[in-house]
Amino acid sequence: MKRMQQPYLDFLIITVLAITTLLFAFIKQETALVSVIWKLAGAAILLFAPGYAAVTAVYPRSKTANQTRPTDSDTSGQGLSGTERLILSFVVNILFVVSITTVLIFGPWGVNAGTVMVGLAMGGLVLVAVATVRRLTIASEDCPDLRRTTTRTLETLQSEFRLETTAGTVLNVAVVIALIGALTGVGFAVQQQPTGEQYSEYALLAENEAGELTATEYPTELTEGEEVTLYVQVSNHEKESVQYTGVVLLERTTPSDGSQTVTESTELDQFSFRLAKGESKLEQNTISPTFTGDNLRLTYLFYKGESPSDPTRETADESLHLSINVSSTSG
Repeated sequence: MKRMQQPYLDFLIITVLAITTLLFAFIKQETALVSVIWKLAGAAILLFAPGYAAVTAVYPRSKTANQTRPTDSDTSGQGLSGTERLILSFVVNILFVVSITTVLIFGPWGVNAGTVMVGLAMGGLVLVAVATVRRLTIASEDCPDLRRTTTRTLETLQSEFRLETTAGTVLNVAVVIALIGALTGVGFAVQQQPTGEQYSEYALLAENEAGELTATEYPTELTEGEEVTLYVQVSNHEKESVQYTGVVLLERTTPSDGSQTVTESTELDQFSFRLAKGESKLEQNTISPTFTGDNLRLTYLFYKGESPSDPTRETADESLHLSINVSSTSG
């Protein structure tokens, strides 16, 4: 029963931070509140929490004034003071971030703020479980007390950083700058998602005779005024929500210097929707050709944001097209 009274507040805080980070990493709709909670929980996970769990798993004891050297049968390790545990936690956490990032680089997930934070949170939960098992093996009075440890650590830091000499002042300032620089560098590197990972994906699909959506069996022989249904699939792989606008054009083209020149164009439809980061949408689109001809071009233009007053392939962020033949209803 005595073990159940051991302090586990530090592990509880890390667990709440890790679970919060995981939950908010998969929330599609971003709001100001979600963003603030994500950043606060993420900052603790990024800078300190998993490292603290790892250090506590290896060194579960708290150093006390009358601590004796552990015996050969003692597997719980030498105790740490609050200051030692704090510094080691920061250092180990930096190594943990580097390790997670390396795994993501060589894995299929890619390196960005989301994947790194999820990896750190999951790793933190595993380390908390290990540290909890380790803490169960030691006496209650040897466990770190969060309130007492925090107070003593602040007092120790205040004592150690007293500006007694010029040399001591320079050394203290250098240590603080180095620590802040290291933590800032890690945070900046994680938050800067590589540009290669930011893109939007577009696809034009049609329904075949079996009722399945396909990217190969498109209707190509149409009649003027006939309604035909196609499907547009858009996937947002950007790091933020995006407003997409689609414009559907029917174009007549003629060959000119190895390319196609548009000689006639009419807008058949326009649609718009917003996607959160990581979200996809399948948009049904029904159009009717308004003029006839062979080798006409049915063009879908995609814009991030609003479309211009005169949409063209040159101004679009992406374009897809089909070659179709449109015959007259009179035969």
